Amino acid sequence: MAKAFLLALLFLGWLLVLAHSQSCISDPFPPTCSSYVLPPSQISGSINAMCEMMDNMPGCSVSNLCSEQKNLANDRFCIPFSIYKDLCEDMPMKNCSAYFSMCQNGSSVIQCSTQALALPSSMDISSLITDMCNDMYMEECVQCIKQEKGTRMMLDCDMLTVYSNLCLSMPAMSQCQAWKTMCTQIPDWPLCSNKGSERPVPAMKMYFHLGIFDYVLFQSWVPRNNLAYTGTFLVIVLAQIFHDFLKSLRKKAENHWKQQSNSIQLRDTDSQSFSFMEAPPFNLRVDFPRAVLHSVEVTFGFLIMLVAMTFNVGLFFAIIVGSFIGTLIFGRFIYAGGDYQPNGSCH
Repeated sequence: MAKAFLLALLFLGWLLVLAHSQSCISDPFPPTCSSYVLPPSQISGSINAMCEMMDNMPGCSVSNLCSEQKNLANDRFCIPFSIYKDLCEDMPMKNCSAYFSMCQNGSSVIQCSTQALALPSSMDISSLITDMCNDMYMEECVQCIKQEKGTRMMLDCDMLTVYSNLCLSMPAMSQCQAWKTMCTQIPDWPLCSNKGSERPVPAMKMYFHLGIFDYVLFQSWVPRNNLAYTGTFLVIVLAQIFHDFLKSLRKKAENHWKQQSNSIQLRDTDSQSFSFMEAPPFNLRVDFPRAVLHSVEVTFGFLIMLVAMTFNVGLFFAIIVGSFIGTLIFGRFIYAGGDYQPNGSCH
């Protein structure tokens, strides 16, 4: 008899809790609802259901990151209700009915004040990525393809990660304002920082700047420590010196070919003046090596110009140092006589 009475009391208590829970969802205004929280199983189930339907939503990226990064497990923005709140504010799906009912204006439920991450909406972030990739195509752009959603278009990819990587590479782009706002809340997260990454992405700064972390001509050429940067500096100095050597070699060759041409004209007493811009006739032994030397000279000139366009102050001065040494060594050969001005340089 006592056992049956106890079971009845437990059942009655459960019914009261259930009734209180439902009432605080449908009517969250009474002060007694202040301590009410949605059951964790309901929150996690809603997150999983929404992310199964649209796994490219920014909130789903945050959820995955919180699960994968152990150091973020206790972060305030990894609280399940915070992620649930972000997802519902982004895409009001049927799984969000409890949230919108419980957290309407004037709600007494303290859980509703849980801080959520300032994420751009799915449609906004899709448009931002599209605009950035149209303005400047970057490696990350290939990860996203467009998919049709009714009359609107949205990208099919991990949009938050792609958007963050684009802004890590080009933080000065106007489309990165939403990313900067987000990163004021989570500055040390992988979405906002290269710290802890095995192969961090250099930021492309279109202004003179210090530092060692920049792409140099190739994707794989990124100085990541002082030794690598010193080696890069010396390579660029040597490249500029070699460029000046090519100029001197070209000058010597041009002088040699000019002497040959003059001697041929002197021997040919019956020859007339050249008919096409006073140029000598085509000579494969002369014109082919001239074209090779010119092409190599122009190639090195453009490569050195591209290094200067990294806007890295140290690398820019490497070009200046190389030019000084190269002119010091080969300048007397390049500019002797004043009748040949090398035109293969782009700087």
